[in-house]
Parts: sequence; C-alpha cells; structure tokens
Amino acid sequence: MNDEDQATLEEFLTHGRAIRAEREHAAREDREPDFNPLIRSWGGVTVAYRKGMTDSPAYVRNHEEVIKATEEGLYYAQGLEPLHAEVDEYQHVSSLVCRELDRRDGKWAPTGAERRLPARAIFIAAGTVPNTIYEREHTDTFRLEGNHFLAHTPTDQGLEPVADAEHAKSRVFGPFTSYQEGGRRVTFIGDTHPAFHGSVVKAIASGMRTYPYVMASMAHEVPGSDEAHTDFLTRMDDLLTARVVEVKNDNPAMVEVWVKAPMAARNFRAGQFYRLQTFESLSPVVDNTRLQIPLITVSGTGVKDDCIRLMVLQWGAGPRLVGRLRPGDPLVLMGPTGAPTDMPTGRTIMVVAGRWGAAVMLDIGAALRAAGNRVLYVAAFGGAGDVDHQDELEAGADQIIWCTAREDTIEPRRPQDVSLQATDMIDVVKRYDDGEIGPAEGGIPLSDVDRIMVMGGTGLLKGFQQAVRGELANRVAEGCDAFGTVGSPMQCMMQGVCAQCLQWQIDPETGERTRPVFSCAGQDQPLTWIDLDNLSARQQQNRLSDRLNSQWLEQVLPEAEAR
Repeated sequence: MNDEDQATLEEFLTHGRAIRAEREHAAREDREPDFNPLIRSWGGVTVAYRKGMTDSPAYVRNHEEVIKATEEGLYYAQGLEPLHAEVDEYQHVSSLVCRELDRRDGKWAPTGAERRLPARAIFIAAGTVPNTIYEREHTDTFRLEGNHFLAHTPTDQGLEPVADAEHAKSRVFGPFTSYQEGGRRVTFIGDTHPAFHGSVVKAIASGMRTYPYVMASMAHEVPGSDEAHTDFLTRMDDLLTARVVEVKNDNPAMVEVWVKAPMAARNFRAGQFYRLQTFESLSPVVDNTRLQIPLITVSGTGVKDDCIRLMVLQWGAGPRLVGRLRPGDPLVLMGPTGAPTDMPTGRTIMVVAGRWGAAVMLDIGAALRAAGNRVLYVAAFGGAGDVDHQDELEAGADQIIWCTAREDTIEPRRPQDVSLQATDMIDVVKRYDDGEIGPAEGGIPLSDVDRIMVMGGTGLLKGFQQAVRGELANRVAEGCDAFGTVGSPMQCMMQGVCAQCLQWQIDPETGERTRPVFSCAGQDQPLTWIDLDNLSARQQQNRLSDRLNSQWLEQVLPEAEAR
C-alpha cells in the first residue's frame, strides 16, 4: 500500500475500534449504542442549504424528515451557496467553500463572506430530470410533453392523452404512455412521471396507483392470441429469468460463463455489456462472510441458443466469486446496456486491445468483418497462456500482431500473423509500419488504416491519445478517426440515472474540460476527447476497499472450497 492507502486504512481501523468500544460499553450498561458523538467527533454530516430550513422542500413536504435527521445527529447549515471544492495532496476533496447568504426583506442575498466546511465527501442534490433516453434512442416510439412522456389514460376507445396531474393523489394521472400497438401498452411510473416526480414516497405511490390499470389491461386476451394466462406467465418467466448453463475455469485469469437469458441474449449487439450479481438470500455464508457476487460490469462476447457468453477477468473479489457459480444457479442479469459498437462499412480498422479488450474482440471483431471492414488487430497479452479462443480471435481479424510481455510468445497459425515479445504497443505499430516486423507479404499497410479503436487500461489509452496526434498521425490514412473504450466505474447502468459512470470530456486542443457524459450510455468515445486523468482517478476510488476485500476472500475461500 502507498502512503495514501496506509493513512486511510489507519483511519478505518481507528473508527472501527471506537465503534467496537461503544458497542461493548453499551452492552455492559444495558443500553443501545450511541454513535452520534463519534460521528460528530469525526466531522459529522452537514446539510448545507441555500435558503432557510423552513424553505426547504424536505420541511415543506414532510417536516418529520428534518426532525428525524437532526435526531440522527445531522447538522443543518442554512444560507450557504456552494462555490467550489478544495482538494488535498492526493486530489481528494478536503473542504467545500460556500458563499454566506442572509435573509433581507424576505429574500436571501450574499453577505460578502465565505465559509469553509471541512469535507471528506460531498453529495449534491442536483435534482432529477425524467429519463426519456429510450425515445432519444428509438424516435417516434412515445409522444413527449416537454421533458417527460405524455400521460395517457385508458378509455373504451383506447388511450387518451391527459393533462399533467397537479398532485400524486389526483384522480386522473395517466398511467400509460402513448404506445398502443398489437394490444400492448407501456406504463411509466416513479421519477419518469410528472405526478410522482421528486421523492421515493411518490415513487412507491406511483406503483400502487398504476398496478390496477396494468391488471385491468391484462384482464382480456391479447388480440390475435389464444395463449392462456398461465402459459403467458410461464413464457415470460422463461424469457426474463437468467440461469447459469456452463462455467469454464480453464484460464486462471478469466472465467467464461454461459447464461441462459433469452431476452438478454436476443437483444444483444456487439459492444454492449451487462450488470451481473447474485441473489443475497441464495449466497452462502462462510466465516460470517456472505459470498455474494456484488454488482459487476461484464461484457457480452457471443450469443448461442438464447444463451449469452460472459467473459469475466479475475480482478477483485467480486469477479473471483464468479468462478464458483454452478450450472442452474439463478442470476440477476440486467441488460444489454451501453451503446453497440459503431459498425462502419468498407473501412480499414486497427484494433489495439489488452487482456480485457481481447474478450470484447471475440464478438466485435467478427461483427466488424461481417460489415465489410478489414481488421488489423494488435493483441497485447501477458503471456501465451492468457489467450482464450484463438480461433475466434483469428476469425475476427484479417491480420493479428500477437504481443506478450513475457518470453512465452503466442504461436501464429496463419501466414499473415506475427508474434513477438513487446510491451510498448505504439513502438510495435511503428516497427510494423517500418517493415521491421510483419509478414513478407499480404499484410495490411498502416497507411490504409482510417479508424483506430483502443481498448485497454488508461496507460494504453493515454499513449495512443498522444500518438494519434503526433508520431502516428502521418503513418495512417488522412482523416483517420480514433476511439477509446471508457471503463468507468458503474452502478445503475441505466444511461443517465445514478451518475456513477460520469466521465469528463476535454477539448483536444486546449485540454480544458468541456462536458461530463454518462459513459454507460456510450463507452466508445473519441479518443482525444477523453479526460484520462479523470478516468484514472475514478477507477482508483475504491482501490483500498477492493484490496481489503480480496485479501479477506483469500482467508475464507479455502474454508468455502472445503465444504
């Protein structure tokens, strides 16, 4: 661990010991533990609000929330407008600087003073916008009203549009969108609906108020269908349930899992990915540790017979648990999500991919070639033993330059392919263009390459980000475009909701940040636009906890395997 991790770990341990001591004291005194003094001694939680507490929506809508929050030890600081955050020597937030406001003549106005709030984490209630991304991706599916779907209510003649409801308890609120094709309808609830927008309580109310309409719509048979309801439900269960079919642990660095998930498989397009986890109640407990696979991002790498193939790199505790799955195990599999890889036609594409990118290439390469493109694949591996499905990788590329960091090189099986020991992929590309490496004939000239796709770590991306504007610029075709795959941390993967995947883009000329984007909605981005320093920082944000989890897993796995 570096100095930063050691300092953070010591803080974790200090806080943990204090919590343990309070639990012991409470047990001896036959009372409930009181953690508020500890939390406040560590800085506490402060709600900073631009106006007064009584002006806040939390107080106006449900003042009990404010009462309970203060009982839990939260501070409430009113009249503060955030200006900027300050960071420490590790570029982590250390404080929030605010402009002080004061109420004058019924309005809040700046006093001219500033206040600095020490902070190790800052959460911003930025408000929400109804998620209508489906309409942006599939235009003319739903009618819109402003920034949300136009609400419709059922009548004897079908669906009729209604005005926005003024309140969550309004008699008419319109539970359906405008869609009504083939006897099918689409509801929209929660924050997507103007009547239930803004709070969790309203979101729950939207489900309670909408489900009777759903049941009523399903009370009649779908036109043109003679399928019984029980058969329909059985079919839906089969289409939407994900179960493990096969697990292959042949390669210690990668686990291959085939999952039967008909709808997830049928809708998959090359380049998309999934959100995978296991059910908590079905996960084994070993040494007081529940071995549940947490939410992880996995790439789809092929479809066969309503099954999707997932390749999971064994980095971290969660992915390592994937190898313990057994055929028949149920999974929570959401997706496919993310944007499919852009498939041009008639182009010459150079793909530079590390270990993770090689798994993605199993599907993308074949799709690129099927679209009429030539593919030059620069494959970077640690050693020959890291290669999975060499035949499929060859089928997805017209030519491959196999590179390994160690001396055990990969045996090329086609005359146009070459193999060497190398770790600098930019140097490899330059030497290939200079004729130092490569086949005597039949190779793809670098001057024909008019698209570059880079899939790998931030080091690989940064190297090519600089090279495409410098030493490689005159070696590839004029107007060659370059894309990098952004592997941001992800959570909801619903394209514009949780913002865990938020990634800055920059002006390639000035280096200044231009806009944040949801990378789960588009992971392949123009290479020169990606703020790689921001990406690297985001990828390292859970470094310490990931290492601790992995070390603890080393402790409990032998016992788990013995069972």
